[in-house]
Amino acid sequence: MSRDFSNDLKLRLRWEEIAPGRDFHAALVRFTNGSGGMEHAHDFWEMMSVVSGHGVHTVNGAAETLHEGDLRLIRPQDRHRIGAPPGGILLFVNVAFRAEAWADFLPAAGLIDDASAWESTAQPPGVYLKDGRREIAAEAFQRMLRAFQAQPTRLELCRFWSIVLPLFQSQDSATNSKSGPDWLSRACRAMHDPQNLVEGLPRLIALSGVSPAHLSRTLQQHHGLTPTEFVNDLRLTRAASLLATTTDEIIVIAGDCGFDNLSYFYRRFRQKYGCTPRDYQLHAQRSVAP
Repeated sequence: MSRDFSNDLKLRLRWEEIAPGRDFHAALVRFTNGSGGMEHAHDFWEMMSVVSGHGVHTVNGAAETLHEGDLRLIRPQDRHRIGAPPGGILLFVNVAFRAEAWADFLPAAGLIDDASAWESTAQPPGVYLKDGRREIAAEAFQRMLRAFQAQPTRLELCRFWSIVLPLFQSQDSATNSKSGPDWLSRACRAMHDPQNLVEGLPRLIALSGVSPAHLSRTLQQHHGLTPTEFVNDLRLTRAASLLATTTDEIIVIAGDCGFDNLSYFYRRFRQKYGCTPRDYQLHAQRSVAP
């Protein structure tokens, strides 16, 4: 169903226009170079997981930067807009679900108190996922993409909630997910920018504003990694996202992530993911693409 939203300054999406007769809707969304959606509200709930890139999420008049690993729960009362910065790319999976189904699930799952807390704040709940928790979320969202393209059922939606909602409970909120002093937190977050990743260790040192020795001590204290290990881990994570979500050649992806030596990239990638970049890409194309 098409609709002209060009003059609708108070856009409110309705479930029966998005996914009539269904309990949930799942989509892989890609914004590039300043593009994005219109500001809107809706009569349903949404949950989004950032796959790669970065963008700007404006919710109830406040703007936040989205990074790979961010997980957000958007409430019906929230007015929001998502977009990519100029020259940037934002890729995320969005799962929307009926308010009625959500209301039925909460008491059965014992989440009434949590839901009340989530609904009472000015901004919607969100977390920044790391390591294994990010992989758990990614698999759950990918499963929803596949399920929506097949035969979406409420059972699949309940399974999704059961996996993802504990992630909101088990980690600090996105606004409190800092680890270490402010200068380190800012520098680490800034390194998610693709251009900073390409520049690598020298850029991390410059962003930190401290000596290399002090950076190394503090980073190991709070993250358990040397600066070189930290940069390489971010590069490999971004490479995995690009392998899973684009059709770019592996040599291009390696270069975009800051790896000048292809054999070194292959070696480090296998160490982290247990397979070659090519095998990872083939598997992702079979299992992720909706």
